Amino acid sequence: MECKGIEVFNAETNTCESFLIKKGGFDLLLKLGDKPMRFGEIQTTLNLSPTTALERIREALKLGLIKGEVFAENGTKIKYVLTGGREVLEGTKPIQENYLKWREEIVQLERQKLRKEKELETFLFFALSRAK
Repeated sequence: MECKGIEVFNAETNTCESFLIKKGGFDLLLKLGDKPMRFGEIQTTLNLSPTTALERIREALKLGLIKGEVFAENGTKIKYVLTGGREVLEGTKPIQENYLKWREEIVQLERQKLRKEKELETFLFFALSRAK
C-alpha cells in the first residue's frame, strides 16, 4: 500500500492518516524531511522506545513514505530517507506550524514536569532528613 497524498487518508484502514496520528508517525516524516537518519537517530530524536521506533519505520516503509538506503561506514548501515512522505508533508503544510507549536509546548511542559518532580524529591529528602 502506498500513500499518494492527503486525499487517501482513511483512519478506519491502515493508511496514511492512521500512521500519522500514531505516536511518532508525523514527527518521523517531519524529521526525515530535514535529513536522512539512522535508526538510533530516529529513536533518540523522536524520544521513542526502540519498539515504537521500529514499528513506525516499518509502517512508513510499507506505506511507501520512506525507504532505507544502505551505505558502508565501518560496516553496512541503513539511513532512512523520505520518499512518498514528501507528498504527504506537502498536503499537511497548513497544519504543520500549529502542530510544531503544540509539540514545542508539550516539550516545555515535560521539562517543567521534570523540574517539579526533582524539586519534590529534594523537598522530601530534606523534610524526611529533618523528621529523624
